[in-house]
Amino acid sequence: MFEFNGTASYQMKQQARCLSALEGDTDHNKFVVCSLELRGENELHVLDFNEDTNEVCCQRVYAHPNEVWACATCPAPEHFDLLITTHASGTELKTTLSKMVGLDETVRPDEDSRAADGGGQTPPPEAVPLEELLELPLTASLGESRGVLWNAVLPEQVVVLHAKQLRLYQLAHGISASTASEGISFAPPVDGDCFCTGRWDPHHAHALGLAVERTIMTVDTRTMKPAHTLPDAHTQRVRALDYNPNRPYVALSSGDDFAIKFWDLRKSSGPLHSQRAHSHWVTSASYNRFHDQLVLSSSSDSRVKLWRVSSLSSSPPSADEGEIDEGDADGLVKTFEEHDQSVFGTAWSAADAWIFASLSLDGKAVINHVPPAEKYKILL
Repeated sequence: MFEFNGTASYQMKQQARCLSALEGDTDHNKFVVCSLELRGENELHVLDFNEDTNEVCCQRVYAHPNEVWACATCPAPEHFDLLITTHASGTELKTTLSKMVGLDETVRPDEDSRAADGGGQTPPPEAVPLEELLELPLTASLGESRGVLWNAVLPEQVVVLHAKQLRLYQLAHGISASTASEGISFAPPVDGDCFCTGRWDPHHAHALGLAVERTIMTVDTRTMKPAHTLPDAHTQRVRALDYNPNRPYVALSSGDDFAIKFWDLRKSSGPLHSQRAHSHWVTSASYNRFHDQLVLSSSSDSRVKLWRVSSLSSSPPSADEGEIDEGDADGLVKTFEEHDQSVFGTAWSAADAWIFASLSLDGKAVINHVPPAEKYKILL
């Protein structure tokens, strides 16, 4: 089979900054993109990337009247069509659990509609309503959304994160309805501070990583008591956290200080490694789901970058035979420059370890591959 090394892109008509892989679908390269238009109707587009043809198409469009500030899809395969969005409603932020009805059906425009569009991007299908299942009882002021965190180890647990408060919910899905029981709430430990971002620990079901201004901490969600604290981890606000999928207690962070840093959460003396990654805020940073040598980052400098961090991975290169080969040394693998505006989201595919998506504010979603040379270096 011929292996593509190009890019595929999809352009929404609205601005957007929320991107998520369809976490529960591990058979297809699907991503959800949510629009952010202050005036006008907003939408959720489900993108399907075909790696055989290197094409991305919009499989489904769902109407979502309010602008979306946070989105998370369910990691459980049996509920792959569930998602939670935090959205603006008047003067408040509300959070809703919905079902993407018909997501298992293939809906593609016919050839006539593609020809009418000039043979370019295939027009998306008509928008259909989301099936709203329940509203989670936590509101906040506009501008305070910091994310929705769905626990991949215990998919019945969800955290809604706002600047001044987080709240844990326990979800239950019946034949006729879904319910949510409210769990413990938690506020920033220091008055005046704000939560910035968070991430569930894939190795410990009840461990939640949080960024509070420049500090990184983990809490046990059964008691909401801190377990680890890294004060002043960055010199400016922390924007992203992620856990190494193969090494417990190892994590990375990125921030407004242009840096990506790698940590052993049990050691507060300093980072394992620090890298000036971009020329502006680093809006996202995440490990590859399977190969922790690879890290993806994005920035408001409109760049997406792929990094190699072999020395901190679960399979570090051996130095027994002298110097480490240049191809195995830590550093930049490739810079991707398909975006023209700030990139606010990246996501690794849930189905293919070598495919990832990025999203810029102008609503442009780009699908890219890990370069074949890097891929085979890891596999072979």
